[in-house]
Amino acid sequence: MNNNALTRSLLLFGDSILSNWYLLLQNNLDNWEVTNKAVSGETTSDLLHRLSTDLVGHSHDAVLIHVGINDIAGNSGEYFQDDTVENLATIVKAAKQSHTHVLLSNLLPVTIIPWRECSNVYHSVLSLNDEIKNLAIREDVDFVDFFACLANDEGFMDKADAKDGVHPNKHSYCKMLSALSNMLENMALDPSGKNRKN
Repeated sequence: MNNNALTRSLLLFGDSILSNWYLLLQNNLDNWEVTNKAVSGETTSDLLHRLSTDLVGHSHDAVLIHVGINDIAGNSGEYFQDDTVENLATIVKAAKQSHTHVLLSNLLPVTIIPWRECSNVYHSVLSLNDEIKNLAIREDVDFVDFFACLANDEGFMDKADAKDGVHPNKHSYCKMLSALSNMLENMALDPSGKNRKN
């Protein structure tokens, strides 16, 4: 990290996709201090329960939100897309109150969830991703397309990028890092918060 440059803060809020990525981000995002508030196995419902302790009231230059695959997996009960989208909207609105920039990412090109018997996983991912992108537009927050980072020519994720079909390995995280780094570098961050999107 270049200590001569301004250090900014990034909060991770989501599930294992982010929590597993934390150390790599901390070590490779120049001039960014990364705080991990992502928890493995969590759904959008779980994140709602943590809003007041882990999101609201903590001021960061940016917050990255990635969650949803565990909703599809049914970790908190039967999956209903409308409920997940409503939860995500609540999370995004809460994030906008405390953080200068909100980055909302879509899900990865997952086709199978090995720890659950789920049908139509890929269709559910595509459908929810459409809603996530629409939500980012409605709430005027930055949209990060991690799906495109890992999708091959057929739109799926190669086994070399995630052996279990869900969790990226270091190679695929590096692909995602490139997209995230470019977005963070190009963002006109306002440390004073005067241009915070509310």
